[in-house]
Amino acid sequence: MLADRGQYEYNIAIFLYRDTFSGIRGKLEEGTLDIGISLDFDIDDGEKYYIEKITTSKTVFAVSEKHPLSKKVVTGWEDLKEEHFILIDERDSYAGSRMLIADCKKRGFYPNVRYVPSLETVMLCVEAGLGVGIVNTMNYLTLNPAIKILENIKLTDTDTVMAWERKNMNPVIPLFKDIFLNIQV
Repeated sequence: MLADRGQYEYNIAIFLYRDTFSGIRGKLEEGTLDIGISLDFDIDDGEKYYIEKITTSKTVFAVSEKHPLSKKVVTGWEDLKEEHFILIDERDSYAGSRMLIADCKKRGFYPNVRYVPSLETVMLCVEAGLGVGIVNTMNYLTLNPAIKILENIKLTDTDTVMAWERKNMNPVIPLFKDIFLNIQV
């Protein structure tokens, strides 16, 4: 990438790759990743990381058109009491599954949970009709015509954030952050 900052040009190589929630956190901690992009609930340690919000997205329940729930009018949490929730294993995203369990308990029930190892697996299980998944509207599963979004149930919005360790002194970080946050799509 050739970055132009006024009278200076920088020749910088940027490598992009996808990883799990725990993979991103782990690579940030071990110093093999300068900047991680994840969801706010998964990287929330403001003492350890600088955190910059990128965007806010609506969080939704998603089911396959094959799933019996897709044929019903779902108006609230009570309609989900008997459903299987497909959640990311707590070893990958402790906060994500704990948030759903807490929401269900507030509404008087403990959810039937099937833990899977990654967000990709959540998406596959939802597509296969094995249960209800939780994604935000930035997730491409929401664009799948074979998926029904349960619009009537309100969930907490999620922020997509950029994070980097406070002790990371890589001089490219502020430059990348500035360029990335000002990209017009």
